[in-house]
Amino acid sequence: MPVTGISVEGLRGFQVGQAIEPAIPNGEAGSGLTVIVGPNNSGKSTMLEALRAMMSAGDKNRSFPDRARNVGSGSRVRISLSYGPGQVQHLQTAESGGSETVWRHEGSFTPTPLLVIPSRRAFPSHFERAVDDRVQYQLRLSGSGRRPTTHEFFGNRLFRIEQGNNRRKFDDVLSRVLSPTPRWYIEQQGQGEYYLRLESGKGHHDSEGLGDGVLSLFVIVDALYDSRPGELIAIDEPELSLHPALQRKLAEVLCDFSRDRQIIICTHSPYFVDPARLAAGCRLVRAHPKNGGSNLCQLTAETGKRLARLTEDLNNPHAVGLDAREALFLGDGIILFEGQEDVRMIGLVEKQAGVQICGTPYGWGVGGAGKMRLLATLFRELGFQRVVGVLDADKAESIPGLQADFPDFFFGTQPAKDIRTKDARTLSAVRGLLDEKHHLRGEYVSETVCLLESINAYLSGQADAYDLAEDQDRIG
Repeated sequence: MPVTGISVEGLRGFQVGQAIEPAIPNGEAGSGLTVIVGPNNSGKSTMLEALRAMMSAGDKNRSFPDRARNVGSGSRVRISLSYGPGQVQHLQTAESGGSETVWRHEGSFTPTPLLVIPSRRAFPSHFERAVDDRVQYQLRLSGSGRRPTTHEFFGNRLFRIEQGNNRRKFDDVLSRVLSPTPRWYIEQQGQGEYYLRLESGKGHHDSEGLGDGVLSLFVIVDALYDSRPGELIAIDEPELSLHPALQRKLAEVLCDFSRDRQIIICTHSPYFVDPARLAAGCRLVRAHPKNGGSNLCQLTAETGKRLARLTEDLNNPHAVGLDAREALFLGDGIILFEGQEDVRMIGLVEKQAGVQICGTPYGWGVGGAGKMRLLATLFRELGFQRVVGVLDADKAESIPGLQADFPDFFFGTQPAKDIRTKDARTLSAVRGLLDEKHHLRGEYVSETVCLLESINAYLSGQADAYDLAEDQDRIG
């Protein structure tokens, strides 16, 4: 049975209980993929740490040390996996307090096999001969309440890959990311220890000299190649030490495996966030700090499908492009402009008006005023607190409705119909905020300064959106 819900409370930054609904595979690429984004120290890795604890289902030796338990929650940890109504697996610290735990089950079900790959994927350069099948490996990775510093038992998995038909299956997956597929094998040194040897052209590297990106790929590919449909695989920061080209390829591999497996990744890379996959069922979650703790906000499936349709807009290909996706990894202070000219030229306006905005423009604009509402919905559902939307003067009638529907955000208009002046050769002539020489028109200076200062007052928390919206109405 697929996992339909994950909730965590009391573990590290999760003072208040948080829950997500992971994607459910339906046969389409990306359908079983859940992507968790967010700034550093926001709780992403803690979510996977919670899943890692659940890998040891029924283990009576599971414990959570004092440093991992949140004092604000009474130093009590509660982790739950839901498999449907009345079908829940719980792990929580004992009623008597302290580090020890108890397991509790509601309903009758078989827990989904879990494998959680931490971000620290370096493994010892030399290792003993031993073999771990997938179940043994899962139990080793489940740990004992501490975050692993190395992948110390991965050598056991290398020996497993060498058995039977496993090597061919492993290399088939590896070749989809690394091409041509490197020739690698297990070698033994004179003292009896083993190491990984990899050949490239006429040269070679051993375990100690291999790049971190290659080592990381070996661990990730190992987690995928012998997995079975219906399993759940979670990977922390799959992008670590990988070139962007390899990140793209690995992202495609993960999407493909998520056709019939649940895959959860925590990432800082926009290459692993593909809005087109949201139409298939991919789920997007944002972790962010709030009130001193870790919080999770999830994009609704309906909004995800609407965003996916933006990838089909040939006239505005950058609305959810790579630059736009980078905004998902930022904190508050996102500024939504209508189009790429606004983003490109706002710096000129700031310089000439003598006011520098303290926020970050979203990508290359939202792709037109009509898409402002959808992008505002995206940021609201993902828990952003301070977002600005700026429209041209001829779209001012949209502002009251936007402000009413998004009361915590601030919407304003720049005083001209466009940011730059356009002649009538290709379009109807437009008198822009900037003239033909890209100079700020004198008649717009005071209104422009007021808008920029209002944006800064809102983003810095010196004024709320409602008061500023009223001020803009009076100016208008």
